[in-house]
Amino acid sequence: MIQLFIGIILGIILVFFIIAFYPSRNFYKRNNKEFILKTASKNNLDKEQADLILASLHQCRDLYWLNVLLLKFWVELSNSSAQAYRFKKMIKKTLDDIPGTGIIRFIEVLNIDIGNKGPIIQNIRIVDREDVENIFKNAEKNISDMTKKFYSFYLNKDNSVNCAKVYEEIFENVHTVMSVLFKGSIKIDLKITFPKNLILHTNVFINEIEGDILLRFPSINHSTRLEYTFLTNPIIKMKIDGGVSKGESEEYFKGAISRFLHRTVRFSILKTLVYPSFNSIYLPLIVPNISQFEHKIEKVTVENHQHIYKISDSISILLALDYKIIEVVNDITLKCNNNLLNDNEKIHCAKFSIPESALNSSHFTKDKNFIYENLTIKESKIMNQFYDLSIFKNVISSFRSLNTIHNFNGTSSLVELIFLEKNFEFIRIVQNDMIIFQRNDEQNPDFIVFCIRDKSLFIYSYITNSTLKMTKSRICKLKKKLEKKVSKKISINKIFQYSKKAMYFWKSKKEESSLEYVDDVKNILEIEKTDDFINKFEKILDAPICSKPNISYKFSCAPNIIFDLILQDEIRVKFFSDQIKIFRVINENDRYKKIAIESRDDHNDDFILHTFNSKNTVYDVIDNKKIIYEVVENNEDQIKINEIKSSVFTNDYGIEKRGYNNPVLITYPNLKGNVSEEDLNYNKNSKIMFLDADATRSPSFKTPSKTILNIYIDEGISYTPGNQLYESIYTRIMHQSIINLTSRSSYERLELKKELRKDFYGGIGGVYLEFKTNVTDDFIFTLYSTTLKKNILKIQKLITSKLVKMIIPILEEDILLLKLVPKFQNNKTIDIKVVNLPDEYHKESLIDCHIGLSNKGTFTFPINGSQDSIIFWEKDKEDTIKGQIESPYTKVPILGNGTMRTDKMNYKMIYKNNGIKCREIKIFMGVTKK
Repeated sequence: MIQLFIGIILGIILVFFIIAFYPSRNFYKRNNKEFILKTASKNNLDKEQADLILASLHQCRDLYWLNVLLLKFWVELSNSSAQAYRFKKMIKKTLDDIPGTGIIRFIEVLNIDIGNKGPIIQNIRIVDREDVENIFKNAEKNISDMTKKFYSFYLNKDNSVNCAKVYEEIFENVHTVMSVLFKGSIKIDLKITFPKNLILHTNVFINEIEGDILLRFPSINHSTRLEYTFLTNPIIKMKIDGGVSKGESEEYFKGAISRFLHRTVRFSILKTLVYPSFNSIYLPLIVPNISQFEHKIEKVTVENHQHIYKISDSISILLALDYKIIEVVNDITLKCNNNLLNDNEKIHCAKFSIPESALNSSHFTKDKNFIYENLTIKESKIMNQFYDLSIFKNVISSFRSLNTIHNFNGTSSLVELIFLEKNFEFIRIVQNDMIIFQRNDEQNPDFIVFCIRDKSLFIYSYITNSTLKMTKSRICKLKKKLEKKVSKKISINKIFQYSKKAMYFWKSKKEESSLEYVDDVKNILEIEKTDDFINKFEKILDAPICSKPNISYKFSCAPNIIFDLILQDEIRVKFFSDQIKIFRVINENDRYKKIAIESRDDHNDDFILHTFNSKNTVYDVIDNKKIIYEVVENNEDQIKINEIKSSVFTNDYGIEKRGYNNPVLITYPNLKGNVSEEDLNYNKNSKIMFLDADATRSPSFKTPSKTILNIYIDEGISYTPGNQLYESIYTRIMHQSIINLTSRSSYERLELKKELRKDFYGGIGGVYLEFKTNVTDDFIFTLYSTTLKKNILKIQKLITSKLVKMIIPILEEDILLLKLVPKFQNNKTIDIKVVNLPDEYHKESLIDCHIGLSNKGTFTFPINGSQDSIIFWEKDKEDTIKGQIESPYTKVPILGNGTMRTDKMNYKMIYKNNGIKCREIKIFMGVTKK
């Protein structure tokens, strides 16, 4: 607090000298634009911290203890000769460091006396983001008149504190409003020497300062500073005496000069210290002193790599320096530190917000699926482009590739950057939310750091080589590439690039590197170490849970089929939401794995799901809370009403669903046609949905149920109260039995060249197709009927990023021709399984794969309907991908997951891309019996 008030006093004193005697410097800040530069990673608040922050929103006037401490410190400060010397040095250094052609030759601070009466804080309070906006709109109003926000704004529906909202609205940038009063006596004597030995003697007396100050911590522009401003014109009572003399002779023009200086100071204060102008002060203990710091490294080899941690520690200190804004161009903020590192070069920083189009784009996925600590999965996709520097292509024209020489562990490796003219050896270090590239050269310890924080990309660089330098032009190209705005038109710059590449083509090639390259270690960077989690995993599983299941489903199929389906991760995640998808699965052993879940909904967070299976049970653990799926055999021949009561309805559990409570909604088949709602006598706090008998996909009511799926849920787990899980299981039952049937057949490995053709017999019933490749590739897929002389199914871009599964119905005997044309020819072989299915499956269809669609591209899947079948689909939320089911009489839109009863006619399921080229579109659709 004392440092803040001293900064205000020094600002008042210094500002008019800068304006009066350095007129060529533009010091005013009234029209200065504020740029959001957040460099601190977002931390989660616990309940106690959130309660403390909320309690600070009320205005506090009982500050006697604080003012006594300030007064005592002020008295000790006034008696300190060391502090007086420090004040003199600060004033002199501030004025001497200002470049320009000012008329001052020399400034001498003769005396400083701050008196023994310090400032008093009359009241203080924390304000949230909305209050700050209201204050800025009503700057003339007294802060005590501002409306206080009710605490209910920061509470969830169950009256628990919303810690995330408290952080975002209050704690991310803490704004403090305080009323300050100073009625003391500060005297400063200055001696200013001009050319021709003209001397200006100036005495500044400050007797009173009073006003409302807004303090922001940290500063918007710099995380290493705090900043302050007066909300309204402060009351400042001051007196300035000054006169000009020749040498040490008598002073002249004292009255005129004093009035001029007084007007200048008052004008300067209103321009520079009152909102919207902010003044910053360095935070103590935050910024290291680079003048006492050198960045030296020891060359890293395969045998000598134990000191890699020293490199990351050294660079982390350098990133904590204070960086001043140099320029803002195209929403890119360019900054640098004013000191030379190693007496050689400055450290530069570039920052810009990651475009939403990049965060939501699918063209950044490919096969790179690393996850970085403190980053969301969407941000991890962006960071993966910097992991191998593939994003540098077309940004640095001479860049060719990055190859890994040696992996030291999952977070550090020795790599080589290949350029047209020269190769460079670097150490790549992954640390939390950033990737460090440190040049492995003791004489040139250059480095580049890529960091993502709060959806903003920071690029720090200390580069002494022009080939690697991150110039303004390259940063702009990088931002455009993230925006997917790389121009395909021929420009002058591209002509020069092509000419340069052509020159290197005809020049003698440089010697190829003798180094042997290896594959990257693709390890997930876990929030919690695997060993630590496994140690307490058993305790979580052994924790007590309710004796009765929260939800029970009954199915008329064998238990092994239901258990095989429950083991599939993509089915179980639908229990949480239909707006999430699996980003990556890490198998620790046969029974335990970790699943990274990405949310497509901006309101929900990504999370890690830990999964364990044992016999007939699957355990899912998230945030130390578990869901248990238990598959048991039911030997009853017929369902009884009392069993329906105990198995259908849920406990009145009050599960939290994204900020509000909702009773669980369960769809149970065929109840309406067999029993009335009154007969059930169910809990009114629960909900049940009745389906018409002809609309359900389940067996009839009296069909024996062979399997029961019991679901036990820990309190506090958020899940979807709808019926997505049941639908996903039921629509897969018949197909799972087919997959179990075909599992006895083995794959046929075929050689893959420019084109693969395979013909096979298709008997009445159907054919099951399954194929996979070692490396992801794009294929043109065609299935041709030699009898009908037409294509049964054609996919322009089928992507083998996952196992491809298809069930094609065959109504009459045929010879089918399978044709696959690879685009990139990444594989020499392909594994294919073709199995003919019995006649009982002639109404089953399935397409389970990933495809790509260009702009206005379409995918069509023909379907033969019947009165005892349903169409099912699961569609990801893609705004540009539109889907519909067409029949001779109507068109039905495809939205999310769903089913539709069919009649005896032909249908078409169509996906159309109305936006930019899109990869990795999930296709899961087909036909099964009711």
